[in-house]
Amino acid sequence: MSSSHMSYYAVVLAAGKGTRMRSKRPKVVHELLGRPLIRYPLEALKAAGIDRVCVVVGHRAQDVQRCLSGLSCDIAIQEEQIGTANAVLCALPFLEDHQGPVLIMCGDMPLLRSSTISSLIECHRRQGNDITVLSAIVPNPEGYGRILRKDGPDTTDGPVLGIVEEKDATRSERSIREINTGTYVMEIRVLKAFLDSIGNKNAQREFYLTDIVGVACSHGEKVGAMVTPDLSEAIGVNSRRDLALAEEHLLKRLIWHYMEKGVTFIMPNTIYLEPGVSIERDVVVAPFCMLKGNTVVHEGAYIGPYSYLEDAVVGPGERITPYTAISGKGQENN
Repeated sequence: MSSSHMSYYAVVLAAGKGTRMRSKRPKVVHELLGRPLIRYPLEALKAAGIDRVCVVVGHRAQDVQRCLSGLSCDIAIQEEQIGTANAVLCALPFLEDHQGPVLIMCGDMPLLRSSTISSLIECHRRQGNDITVLSAIVPNPEGYGRILRKDGPDTTDGPVLGIVEEKDATRSERSIREINTGTYVMEIRVLKAFLDSIGNKNAQREFYLTDIVGVACSHGEKVGAMVTPDLSEAIGVNSRRDLALAEEHLLKRLIWHYMEKGVTFIMPNTIYLEPGVSIERDVVVAPFCMLKGNTVVHEGAYIGPYSYLEDAVVGPGERITPYTAISGKGQENN
């Protein structure tokens, strides 16, 4: 882990019910490419060099904790889901002896890259901010909190004055296209000083973590924002449609990753892959194939169309005939 990240601690918010998912299951346990949603932000944090993490759980907490099995992280319980500020407050006992900055992010953001997390940390350090917000410029900001800049909505490099949630925004504020992604770096002293002072006088009657920005500014703290270069990273999963859209982006990233390593996908838009799959160079994957679990495809192999491979091993140069199913220990059904 790099020295610049050594003193960082991350808090991941995963307590919400996810009402728009229309499900009895917590939102963050729904799967993308065979993995629970909550695993993606945790993997991004680890890849960014942050391995001290607290996950705040609440709604059906045991279901979420099962998804965290095998991971090294602290667990905080938010008994009543009354807002993101309260959720972070539940994590504070784990930060009692922490002296460095805290990275806070949502558990429903599977597309946030580790490189962007690292860039946000570097921006926070370089600018000497007390709070740094990760923002995005989007064509349609509906549903998101808006970033309020000192120099007005047409700038993206001036000081930040606050964040306003859409339900509380004026008509002019709703026209702002710079949105809050729900990801922040905050100095621990700022959290400890101002988190308790956040109220719930808003349309939702919730304690918004976003309000800490305005409170901090009013006390002379320095607040900045970094715009993410990739709009897809701002996608939070709030509905089944969002889930499908996020999975589409993740799958495209995965396929492009293997293309750059020398793998050929014929009609790549018809291929399904999972992150645990390993494919070596000069492999050709024909249309309408599914590669799942911990499947390994060695160099020069050919996977025929409509094949289904799950936890399979394909040897070097091996040819898999069309309509083959291989699962587990190599059972085949043609």
